[in-house]
Amino acid sequence: MNTRYNRKKKTIIKSKFRFTLFIVVCMMLTVTFLNSQLDKSIAMGAEKDQFEIVKVTDGETLWSIAEQYSNEDTDIREMIYEIKKINDINNSTIKNGIELKIPKYL
Repeated sequence: MNTRYNRKKKTIIKSKFRFTLFIVVCMMLTVTFLNSQLDKSIAMGAEKDQFEIVKVTDGETLWSIAEQYSNEDTDIREMIYEIKKINDINNSTIKNGIELKIPKYL
């Protein structure tokens, strides 16, 4: 039996600095990737909790909706601005039957 063919090759690290650098970079990339994936899932979950969906009924205005869903510390104009920004509304006219996201954080 020839022992020369049965030997396993040993991996030799020629530069400890380059090897360490490689490991650190791989770890950083892994952490960055996992962090970005977690941020997406957290952000998606947070969006569901921070908004209430309201269906506009006949005769409602942005002012009346903002007044109904804001607290006494919130300026109605600020609430209207946020509703328009979140729902991508350019003017103050809203149509009957559309659904609006109303922020809960104001």
